[in-house]
Amino acid sequence: FKRDNTVYNGYTYLQNFGFTGLASPSQLKKLLQFATDESEREDLTRKADVTDKENGYTAQIKKYSTSILDLLLKYESITIPWQNLFGMLSSIKPRFYSISSSPKVHPNKIALSVGKVEYSTPYGYHEGLCSSYITRANHGDKMRSFLRAAQFRVPQDTRPIVMLAGGIGIAPFISFIEERDALIAENGIDSVGNAYLFFGVNSPEEYMYNDKIQAAVKSGSITKLFDSTDEFINILLERNGETMAK
Repeated sequence: FKRDNTVYNGYTYLQNFGFTGLASPSQLKKLLQFATDESEREDLTRKADVTDKENGYTAQIKKYSTSILDLLLKYESITIPWQNLFGMLSSIKPRFYSISSSPKVHPNKIALSVGKVEYSTPYGYHEGLCSSYITRANHGDKMRSFLRAAQFRVPQDTRPIVMLAGGIGIAPFISFIEERDALIAENGIDSVGNAYLFFGVNSPEEYMYNDKIQAAVKSGSITKLFDSTDEFINILLERNGETMAK
């Protein structure tokens, strides 16, 4: 490609489109129109079939989060004009992350807890688009971002709360812990209600924020901690159901 204005503008335009999201059945049908190899056309037709539960779309495409890029790399006979490709792509959707800090403690900054998404499929090794981008970033790099209204908040009274978290799902509750710590420091332990945290991870290596969680238990910000490094949340809930009922 020549590095003229046309190519550069096309590249900038390309950056806003998602090649790595799950390909839809309609996108598969559009791709197969540009496949010149008959066997590849037949294979794509079968995989676009939403009624075939064993060999169709659900089992062969959706199961592996197969993207348009995966398909273009696998089916080499597909020769699709750029304008047709752009016409079938959707813009990259924003990824939302829970904030892991309280504005009472950090009024001028926010903290995020991001787990890098990595997985392998029959189409090869994959990384999460946004999580891998964040992990590659260097200090001082700028990223496009925006805030949206919180979906749930820490009670500012004595109502009890139950927090359920698995793995990186602990993120918003770290902000809860910081918020409750600040409320306790301002108004005393009696100003907040009881808080029960159920936290489960698959291995000790995945247990994040251990120091902060243990400190919250000592301060009373967490009334009772139910955690495990090898059990799911539902098992912890079942085992401690009677305690929670009281």
